[in-house]
Amino acid sequence: LKEKPVIGKGQQIRVRELMAHLAGLDPNFDKAAIWQQILDIGLETAEYIAHATGRRFKLLPDRHFEIFGMDLMLDKKMKVWMCEVNTDPGLGYPDKEVLGSPNPDYKKELTACAETLHDLFTLLGLDAGAEQGQGSLRHWFKLQRKALK
Repeated sequence: LKEKPVIGKGQQIRVRELMAHLAGLDPNFDKAAIWQQILDIGLETAEYIAHATGRRFKLLPDRHFEIFGMDLMLDKKMKVWMCEVNTDPGLGYPDKEVLGSPNPDYKKELTACAETLHDLFTLLGLDAGAEQGQGSLRHWFKLQRKALK
């Protein structure tokens, strides 16, 4: 079981690990199609949240941001489904133990949190233009917001 990246102890798998695993299973695997589905879900979710937030609060342009976590599921036909959106995507330090046993995903969770926070600070311009030695903005996408009525 340890040789298979999606079976065994732990619940976390990084996107690049998942994409490599799926590409290994199917030579016709279309990574771009998966990402397009994820972007479509993200855009629709962001538009919904922006519309609801804009109805309740006055937002200043370019002065508001949020981080949301999306729990996604992939079926056998490579269709992406959204399970839920989290307003608190767990960017704190992960637990070293879960239910009295060592957390098998501790290092993955720690790395994911650090990379996400690093990229967030870079996107907000809090890096003072310093050359980046960690994190990767290539995993971020700018979504074009449609006019909301």
